Amino acid sequence: MGCFAMKHQLGIFIIFLFASFCCSFVSADARVDYNPGVKSDTVFVTYRPDPDGPLKYTYIVGDYDPASVDGDTVCDCDRLVSWLRVRPMALSTNMLYDCLLVPNIGIRTSFAGRYTVVADWMATWLNDSRHHYYRIYGGDLDLSYRIGGADRTTNPFAGHHIGVYASIVYYDLQRGVSYRGVMSAKYNYAAGLSYTWSLPVARRFNIDFSIGIGYMWGKFKRHTPIDDHDVWLSTHRRSWFGPTRASVSLVWLIGSDTYNSKKGDDRR
Repeated sequence: MGCFAMKHQLGIFIIFLFASFCCSFVSADARVDYNPGVKSDTVFVTYRPDPDGPLKYTYIVGDYDPASVDGDTVCDCDRLVSWLRVRPMALSTNMLYDCLLVPNIGIRTSFAGRYTVVADWMATWLNDSRHHYYRIYGGDLDLSYRIGGADRTTNPFAGHHIGVYASIVYYDLQRGVSYRGVMSAKYNYAAGLSYTWSLPVARRFNIDFSIGIGYMWGKFKRHTPIDDHDVWLSTHRRSWFGPTRASVSLVWLIGSDTYNSKKGDDRR
């Protein structure tokens, strides 16, 4: 259980890195000069860790003269708040993995009108005392470009996309005491080109059909149960070029201004 918890933490950490990466797109817009000037509709919030101590942080919505504030950090969050409010975002799950009892989640965002970044993570860890092993975890990172249609403020996740992807996976599979098992030696990897067709089906939902063709590589081990132990038999190198991933995903549009106006139409 401790190992499984650690893998979950790794997945959460990867999603955190992805969120940080998305926020970096607006880091430059969120900064202002130290003397932005005074504006009458300014609202500011201060944080004081010690009731008797000085203010530590001051967050500004609008413009404000920092010389009049007893704080050591000033940030104009007007543009940042606006960016977060309208940023196209979505969550997804690959229903093919769900049917195979492999829980998974994906998060995506769009930038520059036509580009989409997707990060996915999956994990399952099932086993019993009779050497039935069903252990899989791994993730994907995909950068795609929407093709076709005009550059307009529509739902950027709908339509046809081509892109590049990279994947990492660990697995340990065995059907019981009468069968040999197969386990990846650390991780196996894949990278290649992807194609996705995202079909709007409801105001807040799309269904994505995606396939990836590329190169997979890594090592795997064969093992067999003897008494109460799994005994290693051999190690092999995996090298494969062709389809390396497929998905039929349910996508939930969560951006406040990102939705489909009607079935078959994309609108943000």
